[in-house]
Amino acid sequence: MREQNFSKIIADLIAKSDWIIDAIFGTGLNGLVKSPYDAVIKAINSSHAEIIAVDIPSGLDCDTGKPLGIAVKAKSTITFVCNKKGFSNLEAKNYIGQVHIVDIGIPKVLLNEYK
Repeated sequence: MREQNFSKIIADLIAKSDWIIDAIFGTGLNGLVKSPYDAVIKAINSSHAEIIAVDIPSGLDCDTGKPLGIAVKAKSTITFVCNKKGFSNLEAKNYIGQVHIVDIGIPKVLLNEYK
């Protein structure tokens, strides 16, 4: 019952929003998106708001670029350091929108070594 109330409250807020900053999950998400988060993501995707994802759209697997059941469909994704491996998957384009890479100060020598 509390889960349904939570989902309804969030869905009502989302419906009234002009902008949504998606930062529900990070890159470590594994397994399918479960309740109540699936309902929140569905409400986000149904909204008319401008959606910006932080690092990766919630529900998108960063290595494969495939949704883990359901994923946020962002208009823009602000990601850190470099593109995620999964962003190269054509299926990911439906979720990531325009990607903006932000430098967070990781030394280039480390980037080159671990790319």
